[in-house]
Amino acid sequence: MRSSDLASTILHLQFRSNSCSRPNLLRQSVGLVDCIAGKPRMTDEEYDDAYMEALLCLSEIADVGQPFGRDGVRICSVDGCLLDDDQVLERWWGKQIAREIQRQRRGQRR
Repeated sequence: MRSSDLASTILHLQFRSNSCSRPNLLRQSVGLVDCIAGKPRMTDEEYDDAYMEALLCLSEIADVGQPFGRDGVRICSVDGCLLDDDQVLERWWGKQIAREIQRQRRGQRR
């Protein structure tokens, strides 16, 4: 298995958790991907999995509306606040993990 395939598998598994508690695996392995795969790249599917999991989990503790597009930006209402993707990710995953998700989506190093 190539290291890029391993990194993709790790990311895919991280965002497929069955629980809405923030998994320690995600927090611990985000840095691991940088080491074993060089320049990480998150697929659109993996990004959407992280986004949709954030919405699902937020819906258990907040009033979450249906995402919609506005001026080319995806927006979702969470407890009456209109949030873009970055804000939704940060609200659930926290600032550090949300930033890492964005970095990996763009394929950038820390």
